[in-house]
Amino acid sequence: MSAARAAGDDVAPAPAFSSARAVFQYVVPVQTKPGLKEGCLWIPPLAERVRGVLVAGMTLAERELVRDPLVRRACAEEALAVLFVKSGIEPRSVQIAKS
Repeated sequence: MSAARAAGDDVAPAPAFSSARAVFQYVVPVQTKPGLKEGCLWIPPLAERVRGVLVAGMTLAERELVRDPLVRRACAEEALAVLFVKSGIEPRSVQIAKS
């Protein structure tokens, strides 16, 4: 008997590789003034169109925030992606494209 069954959980877990269970689905390059850094991108699995992006940088609070189930649920409900940049997000660190 699986641990989920033993605990009384009748919901089958999603496969580890599914986007529903992924912490982040994509790794994207992010240009910063110190150089190229990685950005981890999560897009809500059921979003037909992304309406906005929650951007977080490399601090202790933000690392936990972007993985928090309540934050993910709220972002999914509003079709917001999450971008976690492995860098600071101070003006001196990240170059924002101006349109």
